Amino acid sequence: FRQRDDHYFHQIVTPRYKKAMSAHLVGRAEGKVIATIGTWGDQCIGMRESDGRWTLFPMIHGKFKYLNIHPKDPNIIYIDRFRTRDKGRAWTRLKRSVSAISEKPIGRIYALESGVNENTTNIFVSDDDGESWRLLLDSVPVVVNKINKLVLDPHDADRIYLATHKGVLLYDGKSWALKDNKHGLARDQFGLMYVSALVADPSRQGHLIAGKAAPGRGMSNGVFASDDGGERWYSISGNLGDSLYVWSLFLDTWDGVIYAGTDRGLMKLDLDTKGCC
Repeated sequence: FRQRDDHYFHQIVTPRYKKAMSAHLVGRAEGKVIATIGTWGDQCIGMRESDGRWTLFPMIHGKFKYLNIHPKDPNIIYIDRFRTRDKGRAWTRLKRSVSAISEKPIGRIYALESGVNENTTNIFVSDDDGESWRLLLDSVPVVVNKINKLVLDPHDADRIYLATHKGVLLYDGKSWALKDNKHGLARDQFGLMYVSALVADPSRQGHLIAGKAAPGRGMSNGVFASDDGGERWYSISGNLGDSLYVWSLFLDTWDGVIYAGTDRGLMKLDLDTKGCC
């Protein structure tokens, strides 16, 4: 597997919430960076303007897992089971936590729930901003609380990726397959393959980026990429090294930047559009 050492991440200074500046979830819309900032157990929403000014929204806070922005209407933002249609001024609580949002069809949202068998997960979808839901897939072979991220392939409507505690689980429209250390997602210093974050590149088919963490242990081993739809992986941690805890990733294809929410704060990497990363 390829390994590149020339990737250089830059830090974006964030304000503090509860005396902490860790960036957990991160997204970007209309020039604004959106992030959840705070401690491991309590974060609030922050928005950064193009001139670098931050605004915090402490009225909505907690231990958040998902941040999703509507691909065509950046006024619509989902933070777990909360939805805003006016960029954070008012929030509505939904029946289910929104774990992903699609570009095809535009704005379809996805949610994860425990299956009938406690060792499986069901995937639900909504086409009306979370007002109603229907079952899409049942009996996904992983416990729901072991799934950190659901990612939809922007080039193949049947393909789904799950970031899990044991690697990346791929669905090709027919069956599920686990990709782990045997496929380049190296174990960290604790022997873990805990994938905490995952993004798919809408501008390049097969291009995925994953971040790793080691909850309750310490630092994991950084950021990885795949050029073939998750079949094989290699490290792109670059100057951040192999001792890093990644909370989340956001890929901005317009500016060619990957944002990483980490234990060290908010980082960004300018992508090489000619190569992989």
